[in-house]
Order: sequence, then structure tokens, then C-alpha cells
Amino acid sequence: MKLLTVFETRDTLGESPVWNEDDQRLWYTDIDRAVLKRLDPITGEVAVTALSERLGSFCLISGSPDRVLGAFESGFGWLDVHSGAIEWLERPERGRTGRRLNDGRCDRSGRFWAGSMVEDDDVAADRLGALYRVGPDGSSEVMDQGFLVSNGLAFSPDGGTVYFSDSRRREIYRYPLALDGRLGGRELWCEVADGKPDGATVDAEGRLWSALWGGSKLARFHPDGQRLEDIAMPLTQPTSLAFGGPDLTWVFVTSASKGDTSGHNGSVLMFESDCPGLSEGRFVTDAVRAA
Repeated sequence: MKLLTVFETRDTLGESPVWNEDDQRLWYTDIDRAVLKRLDPITGEVAVTALSERLGSFCLISGSPDRVLGAFESGFGWLDVHSGAIEWLERPERGRTGRRLNDGRCDRSGRFWAGSMVEDDDVAADRLGALYRVGPDGSSEVMDQGFLVSNGLAFSPDGGTVYFSDSRRREIYRYPLALDGRLGGRELWCEVADGKPDGATVDAEGRLWSALWGGSKLARFHPDGQRLEDIAMPLTQPTSLAFGGPDLTWVFVTSASKGDTSGHNGSVLMFESDCPGLSEGRFVTDAVRAA
């Protein structure tokens, strides 16, 4: 994989990159600075929207180019990408729970999934994070729980498998997913010793790519869990990645300068891949489904 460009975006905690095929820009969040960013890879220009609450992750919405569905620190809401206004849906982490919502992604059927993570040192069983699913009516449901740092949500090309990780435990899980959104039993799919599995995505051949926080690399896995390849990064804290570009062969890697400002930490890296990715799933509301 060839490094094409380093965008010195100076992010504290760059996360949740999403390639928007409509405007050919990389959308992502700097969680700690509570902003949504939109990077033009051709010009290097970055549009920034200030937010009233930290945004852990988000997804694009079918038929609604000016809004996204966000997993904010306290809950879920519609976000106006220009004004930063939030229309709240549900706020399960509101009120000093010691947790916040973190990584999320839309599945192949248009539902949004996001996990919560423990932010403080209290890791008692009743304080652990959960995996949520947001349905087309905007309501959320807990699908699994018991996590320290929820991360790495990704979906197989056919939509029948969910990948999910607990970064602090260095574990990647796999679940079967039914067409109606029912989640099967959790399976420990892979353990990672040389970094914390952070954000992830799946390529067109069904291989999982995981950013290894603290490991200075991406790891690429076969669907059976076999680790196929490590891709070295010129930074220590890669956080997530997304395929993009006109033919989805560019790989964008976000990173964090939080705790380590050395090298290119806090930048967005852009690579050329030998395998294309998949178009990002978009949230489908009841209104769109009925149209």
C-alpha cells in the first residue's frame, strides 16, 4: 500500500472517517475538540462544524445530505452539518454515567450501530458499556453489553456478519446478523497483542482492516480470523480508516495526538490500496422506506 499524502489536520482525537460519495470528501470527527470535519483530498481544505457535545461517530442519511445521525457523548440525535444544531432522539448516557458513546457504523440494511465506552476508572459490572442499534424510527435498543471501550464496528459485504471490538481488552468479536436486525451470539474472533484494535472497516473481498492504537500499524484479517498482513504507519496512534476516492481505492487513516504528539500523530493519512473498499452504508428512515 502506497502512502500518497499526509494531511496535517492537527486532530486531538480524529475518529469515525466516512467517505461521502456525493461531495467526494472525507467526513470525520475530532472527538475531544467536539467538531465535525469535511476534508477535500484534492485541495486539502477542511470545513469545520463546531458542536455543543462531543461526537463519537455518525453515519450519513439516505435522502438527507445536510444531516447525519450522530452518536454523541450522551446519546443519539440528528445533526445539521452546517449549523451544528442537534435534534435529540434518545440520550441513554446523559447524567454523569462515566460512559460516552464511541465508535459506530451503518449496516448494509440502513440501521445505525454504536457502542459506549467507560471513560473513568470505575469499571464495575453495572458501569460497563453497551452495543446499541438505532432503527428506522430513530429509537435505540441495547443489543449486547459488558464492554470497556467499544470500537471497530464493521459489516461483511453480504451484511450477515458484524465485527466489533473491545479496545482495552484487545479483543475482536464476531456476531451473525439476521436480515431483520436480530443479533446472534457473540464469538471471540481474534485477540491482538501488539496494539489496541480501534476503528475498522471491510474491503470488497470481505477482509477486515483494523487500526491498531499504539501499534503503529493497520492489520488486515481474512474472514476466518487469520491475520494476513500488517501495514506500517508513520505514526503511533492510528484510530480508524475508511476507503474513498472515485473508485474506492484510497484508504484514509485518522489518528490522535492525544497523549503522543510525535511524528504524524493527529494527521490524516491517504494511501493507495491494491483492493477497493465498499460504499458506506446510509441510515434509512421510516419515511424513506415508505416512499
